[in-house]
Amino acid sequence: MIKTMARRKTKLTIAMSLVAALVCAGMALASAPVQVWTEVTPTGGQSYYGNVTSDTYYFGSIDAGVLNYSSVQTGGTAFLHKYVTGAGYSKCAVQIGSYVYYGGSSGGLTQLSGWTTPTTMTASAGAPEAFASDGTHIYSQDYSGTGKNPIRRYSISGTTLTADWATTLTGANRIRGISYYAAGDKVYAVDGANGVWELNAGDGSGATQIITWSLGTNLGYQAVRYGSTIYVVADNGKLYQYGLSGGTWSLLETDDMGLGAIYGIGINSAGNAGPTHV
Repeated sequence: MIKTMARRKTKLTIAMSLVAALVCAGMALASAPVQVWTEVTPTGGQSYYGNVTSDTYYFGSIDAGVLNYSSVQTGGTAFLHKYVTGAGYSKCAVQIGSYVYYGGSSGGLTQLSGWTTPTTMTASAGAPEAFASDGTHIYSQDYSGTGKNPIRRYSISGTTLTADWATTLTGANRIRGISYYAAGDKVYAVDGANGVWELNAGDGSGATQIITWSLGTNLGYQAVRYGSTIYVVADNGKLYQYGLSGGTWSLLETDDMGLGAIYGIGINSAGNAGPTHV
């Protein structure tokens, strides 16, 4: 099943499409996604996907705050928590343990406790507008560099970050989205204009461009892997599905979501994907 989170003015639109056993087999969708419900959001601004933890989705809403939604609608809403950041950017958010971490292109990472108390993390994380987590570490892009294409893994101790490794993705210009794939211990990073890179989460080695695209003036924003399928979303409002065969990723299907620019996608434990867009 596909779930799509959408931002239009003050609306968050959820859409889904049945996948059944096809996703588990790494095949294309059984049918195109369709909208099933809409809800009013508590903040404005573009929403960027962060990660899925315990089947709830975390987002950074630019110039607004951090949002948390359930994968299941309860009492007419999926909204769970929010933290308003004010003027500071919040372009991504992840949960590790009892804390939520957020950041954006205006500065480093912030640790949020109890959805009320923010603490700036010490040690440089650059300006991460895209990051992900494996539940212990943070994998971060750095917007502040001239290339905007390094990926770093950080360990966390209290409010201190320690860089474990750093890898520059050769041929990438600006990383827009990062995701973690637990089954293979891999990190996937999206260069908006050029494609998707894969690297080993443990030490940052093996960085390889596995998907190449030409989207014209549009940009790819996030890619997540589920079995033998990689789902990619872009700001042309489309969902792309790539399948793995013989070590090569090939485009299987393209669906126009009809929702405007899509800025993120994540997979929960049931194999449901939830993209977010403006």
